[in-house]
Amino acid sequence: MKNRIGFLVELVTNKRLRKDLKAIRIADKGYAFYAFELCKKTGIIKELEKKPRTIDELSKKLKLKNKRMLEAMLDFLVGKKAIKFDGQQYSLTGYIPLPFSLAEQDFVTTQYKGAEDWTLFFYGFAEDSLHYGSKHERTGFDDQQAIELWDSVMVGPLYSLRQIAVKKLLKGLKGGEKIIDYGCGSGTAITEIIERSEKPLEIIGVDISSKMLKMAEQRVKIIKREDIKVKLLKKDLSKKFYFELLFDCAFASILINHIPQNERENFYRKVAENLKPNGKFVLFQLVNRTKFDRIFSDWLLNVVPSHHGFPILNEYISQIKKYFSKVEVLLNGTIVIAYK
Repeated sequence: MKNRIGFLVELVTNKRLRKDLKAIRIADKGYAFYAFELCKKTGIIKELEKKPRTIDELSKKLKLKNKRMLEAMLDFLVGKKAIKFDGQQYSLTGYIPLPFSLAEQDFVTTQYKGAEDWTLFFYGFAEDSLHYGSKHERTGFDDQQAIELWDSVMVGPLYSLRQIAVKKLLKGLKGGEKIIDYGCGSGTAITEIIERSEKPLEIIGVDISSKMLKMAEQRVKIIKREDIKVKLLKKDLSKKFYFELLFDCAFASILINHIPQNERENFYRKVAENLKPNGKFVLFQLVNRTKFDRIFSDWLLNVVPSHHGFPILNEYISQIKKYFSKVEVLLNGTIVIAYK
């Protein structure tokens, strides 16, 4: 209840948060339209007009190799009431998702051009990925255009929610703490931690992408804080990792979907092992509430080589709870604070 009241206060007082949430609502509508259009282009709608089909039947009939993307897209459209699922087969409901209104299109284009460009860029690979099951290196985090577009998303509609997570990370710190940012990417969260912290800190940023780390290095250099030390390391967090020191706090932003599902629980265990007693782990993560109540971009991200699907809420929280003594869940799992 306390966290809910705090968010409502933030919503009332934070104009940027209200704008970002509006953008997310509009994006949800737009992605439903794009998903349905892709289903039409690839023949899925025509097949479902004939009779209900299973994933395997659609995949075989239409020669669609990317079953994970197909299932994520159809499940998303089930949640949008355009398709229904009887436990085995998918069928049409008769509802067709609508495109943006002129006012919505103008809002997105003028206020969130980077996020719009990111969506259209990735959508350009969607049909090919669905047909051939291929992951596209041009959408990976070592492709300069892809990472610049992703960077624009991180400082776009996700900005305000991540700011709330950063505030939770910094709350109660006394100064001198060691913080690790897992999957730090281009350093957006690190710079926000530096800018918001009133205390001296030591921060280690870890990421698998050399180009992302280079962007993070350049971003951090701009901020003049002699009392905050930053070190950037290249590591693959989907594999075993080890640090010689223990951390007071850990942070992760939109990282879990880049870790294979069978490795996620091990990742939470390793994070806990690398924290000091009573250490804090704050996650900012897009999370599917259920199989059919999905984050709008989950299906499209299947074109990205490292995407393994956004976690489903109940499983996500239950896995974290195995390794942390206390877990707080905010905004349907978008922000999680776990204490060792």
